[in-house]
Order: sequence, then structure tokens, then C-alpha cells
Amino acid sequence: MRTIAERASRACLPWNSVDAGKAVKFESLPQQKIDICLMCPLHAGSCDHCDGHRTVKKDRGRPRAEVDTELLREMMKLKRPNTEICAALGIGKTKLAEEKRKILEEAK
Repeated sequence: MRTIAERASRACLPWNSVDAGKAVKFESLPQQKIDICLMCPLHAGSCDHCDGHRTVKKDRGRPRAEVDTELLREMMKLKRPNTEICAALGIGKTKLAEEKRKILEEAK
């Protein structure tokens, strides 16, 4: 039976572990290509030198709602309630407030 000291010394040595024989491979580009990409002015992913290893950031989230401003102006003239305007235009209260603010700023 092993002593506690022997167990502790064995536990501290990673090359004696069960996974010691498994090598981890890291795939990378050659250093010359990495240096070119770091100096590249096109960071949007459309660089010819980068061989397409960079990914283009895509727009995330919900797309912006299109608002019919003429219909919104008519409903504002008729003094319709906000809930009815939101339902007719298919937008939320926050977007409605933004659009109303834009219309009122244009009128000034």
C-alpha cells in the first residue's frame, strides 16, 4: 500500500496522469499569414490575404420595424389611442414613442 506522501507526489506530476499520452494538437496559420492579417486594413472578413479564416459578423437580433409614417400622422391627427396605433402599425409602444418623437421634431 502506498503512503500518503507517495500518492501526493504522484498526483502532482501531470506526465504520470492517465491522459499523459494524449497529445493536444492546435491548428494555426503560419506566422507570416498571421502577421499579414494583423496588419490588414479590412477587418470585416473580406481580406484576400486571410484565406477566409475570419468570419463576418452578422447582424443579430430582431430586424427593425418599418413604420408607415403617413398612416401614423393620420392616426395622430385623429387622436387615436396608442394601443390602437400600435395594433394598426404592428409595432410596440417604445417604437411608437420614437416615431412620434421624430415626427414632432420634424414639425419644429
